[in-house]
Amino acid sequence: RNFRDGKMLLLSCRGLRCSRGTSKALHPLQRALLPLGYYSSLHARWKSCADGNSDCAKLEDLPPSMVDRLERMQAAPLWKRHLFWMTGMFRESQWQIAAANDMYNLCMQQAAKQIFFDTAAAGVDPERYYTRFQLKGLHCWLCHVRLRMEPRDACVHLFTDMMETLWEDAIKQMVKQEKLDLLQASKFLKELQEGWHGMCVALDQAILSEAPHEAVSTVLLRNVYATADGQVPQEHTSRSLWLSDYLLLQVEHMRALLSPEVLLGRISFKAPQPLCTERHKDASELAM
Repeated sequence: RNFRDGKMLLLSCRGLRCSRGTSKALHPLQRALLPLGYYSSLHARWKSCADGNSDCAKLEDLPPSMVDRLERMQAAPLWKRHLFWMTGMFRESQWQIAAANDMYNLCMQQAAKQIFFDTAAAGVDPERYYTRFQLKGLHCWLCHVRLRMEPRDACVHLFTDMMETLWEDAIKQMVKQEKLDLLQASKFLKELQEGWHGMCVALDQAILSEAPHEAVSTVLLRNVYATADGQVPQEHTSRSLWLSDYLLLQVEHMRALLSPEVLLGRISFKAPQPLCTERHKDASELAM
């Protein structure tokens, strides 16, 4: 199958790559930024996240943009640019990896907003790691939907690297924050990957249905709001409709974003619309 049929979803779940443990394990782009004083402070904040001192998704300020820094390096004096060119710094794959880093950080910042945990809006359970992860996964899915509009070669590294970062952070957080041992975390990670892939396939079908709002809401009830034993409390029906509206709003918003900006990881999210109480109430009554 090709990129538009979901091959990228499968590629994104292939394996984990430790790229943030030590400077020796850093990506070439990250190693090149170390002498410039860029990556050391950024890596310290990422390490704090991974060590369980904080949640990456709860950082109020975004790390410095790697694409912005790469652009400044490209505008450096000629002798410096030649050094960077010799290391392959400005290859297409490096730009995509830098864009993946920035896009991932924007998704994590958005997924941590309080409105998703507000019971008058999405009402996602903030105490469950699974539901917090699914919020992050939903925003990565939004990026995947948008990137399907672009040529495969222009974003193959972008999307796969962004997803590998999601899996890396997930396993670190499960070990450090949820206190799972590595074997348990690895097993749960596989379940998260399979669940995320299944949810994305279902969402892709739902947004093309005749009633996308209700179809997406049904997918969310099964994949975000269901309890560990598969039960869905009635009060989550209106919340899933709110989240469905939010996702469809973002799909339309991101489709309008310019390709050159998207391929540099410069995405944005539209502010969610107010809760449509009457429509959601009617839908909740029909569900009963």
